[in-house]
Amino acid sequence: MDSKPLSKDSMQSTWRTAPRSEWNISHYLLDALNAHPIDLNKAIPVHSKDEKIPYMPQWYLQRWVLFYSALPLLLHEAYMAYTGRTIGPITAFNFYFIAFNATVIYQVHILRRLGHKYGFLDGDKHARDGVPDVGVAKIVASLYKTTGSRMILSILLSYNKTQRPSQMSWIWLPLEIGVYGIVLDFWFYWYHRLMAKNSTDSIIKTCGTTTYESTPKRPLAETAAPDPKRLAQSPAPSAIPSPPSHRTTTWVSSTTDVSRLIGGFLSHINKP
Repeated sequence: MDSKPLSKDSMQSTWRTAPRSEWNISHYLLDALNAHPIDLNKAIPVHSKDEKIPYMPQWYLQRWVLFYSALPLLLHEAYMAYTGRTIGPITAFNFYFIAFNATVIYQVHILRRLGHKYGFLDGDKHARDGVPDVGVAKIVASLYKTTGSRMILSILLSYNKTQRPSQMSWIWLPLEIGVYGIVLDFWFYWYHRLMAKNSTDSIIKTCGTTTYESTPKRPLAETAAPDPKRLAQSPAPSAIPSPPSHRTTTWVSSTTDVSRLIGGFLSHINKP
């Protein structure tokens, strides 16, 4: 791998062909799981934009999700039915955490196989991105942070160790799945808007300091009679950044709406 420091946003991916003496535990873990988007030793077909792409019905994807999500539930049900024992919260977390990540990794394997069979979108413009050199540790950490945090919340809010999966309220399950998707999407929307606001504020602060606050104050007489040469060298009015007037207001109103929605939902389900 290149010894020159890379930007945190760099998409350069050379670690798979680098000497393993430069690897750390994250590299070895990803390689052991074979969680790679492409196989370096296999060709990838390239198609032009005017070629037709294969079609997969939505039901095929839903069937895949239903089948593999049912497997851990069936194992959970069988264990409690045949042993008469319960599964504590910690054991349940580890069991479903492993099952979820195993399904995700298997999905990566399938997508890689399909990519080598059918190619990738915009494959005629650029190759498929791999795991960046600067993002290997982040990818491994996401297995714990993203899936782990969701599993912990699910266990804390809904798990009952004395209840078998078959004893759940299956009538409410479609509604609960829908509400979960809505709340999750709003969370990610709120998070990305927050990150966008922080980035925008940083840009505004930089532009404001450079353009407005750092401009040396000149005497009134000099301002009233500007130098023609200085005017000729100054940028056009359209090139001077103007402070936005609506971005902060939009973000605040959006997060307020999300907070009200989630707060109303939580207050509703917590009613006696």
